[in-house]
Amino acid sequence: MKRTAHCLIGILLCAAPLSAQPQLSRRTDVPAALASAAAQDPTLAEAVASRPLFFALPADQLVQEGQELEFRVLLNGQLHIQETLPLEPSSAPGSAFELLATRPDLRDRLYDLSGDRANQLQVQVLLGGKAIGDFSFADFVRYNREIKGKKFAPRHAASQVLDLTAGDTTPQSATPRGIRSVTAAGTGPDPACVQQCDEEYAWNVNTYGCDYGDCSRWESERQACLQRCPIVCIDPKRVTEPTYTEVVARYWGPSDCYEHWWESDFFMGEWYRYTETQYKHTKVRRTEYCDGHVEEQVLQVWYSYSACWARSGLSCYYPWDRMYYACY
Repeated sequence: MKRTAHCLIGILLCAAPLSAQPQLSRRTDVPAALASAAAQDPTLAEAVASRPLFFALPADQLVQEGQELEFRVLLNGQLHIQETLPLEPSSAPGSAFELLATRPDLRDRLYDLSGDRANQLQVQVLLGGKAIGDFSFADFVRYNREIKGKKFAPRHAASQVLDLTAGDTTPQSATPRGIRSVTAAGTGPDPACVQQCDEEYAWNVNTYGCDYGDCSRWESERQACLQRCPIVCIDPKRVTEPTYTEVVARYWGPSDCYEHWWESDFFMGEWYRYTETQYKHTKVRRTEYCDGHVEEQVLQVWYSYSACWARSGLSCYYPWDRMYYACY
C-alpha cells in the first residue's frame, strides 16, 4: 500500500490520512548546498531586483473605514509625486500596496533620478494622514528586497497620482502627430484627399443636380477620385491591448526529501523546496504612431501567485512522501 501525498494547490492545503504503511521520519538534515540555492537562483534574483516597489502593512495594523494610504516622494526636500490609495479595512492589514502601480513611467523616473548623487529622494508613507514609514529611496529599495523574500500578499487599490513636474519631465514627440509619409504600406487614403473628393461630389450634386434622383454619375466620379488618393500612415497607426506579466516576489520555504511522483520504491529521493511566486499582471493600451513613438496607458493591474515545490538536483534517501506538485 502507498501513502496519500500531502497536497497543495494554490492556497488550498489538504492532508489526507495515512494508510497502514509505516511512517517515515521527516527529513531535517538539509544539505548546506541547498540552503544557499535561493541566493543563487536566477529567478529569485529577478524577483528581488524587480522594479515594482511595495509597502507592506503589518497584519495587526488598524485600518479604519475611509482611511487612505498615501505615498509622498520628495526630491531635494520638495514634494515631487503624491499618490493616494483608498483602503478596505477588512483586507488591507497584512497586504502590500505598490507605489505607482499604474504609472510605471513615473516609477522608472525615480530610478533614473536616484542614479544622480546630487538628487536626494525620500519616500514617505502615511495612513490616514499619520506617518507610518519614512525612507530614503535607496532604503526603500532595500526594504523591498527584504519583504519580497518573505511571505508576501500584494493587493491592488485604485489610486490618484499627482505629478508635480509633469510639464517639465514628460517626454514630448519631436513633431506633431499626423500624416507622416506616403507609402504603399500605409493604413489608409490621405484624409485631405478624401475630403477634397467629398467636397467635389457635394459641389456637383448641388450645382448640376441628379438625374431624377439618380446621383450615380457623381458617385462614380467620387469613387474614381478616391482611387487616385495616395495611401498614407494615419494616426494612431496601431492600437493593441496586451497584458504584461512579471515576477515581483518569491518566497522560499522549507526543504524536504521527496520521491518523484513517477517512482514508488521510497528509497532514493530528491530534495525539494517549497516556493511561492507572486506575479503582477498589467493590461495596457499600446498606441503606435506614424512617427515611430509608442505610448502605453495602464488599464488594469492585478496580482496572482503560484505555489509549488522546486527541485534541487540533490539526492536524498528514504523520502518523506511522493511529490505531485513540483514546479515546472
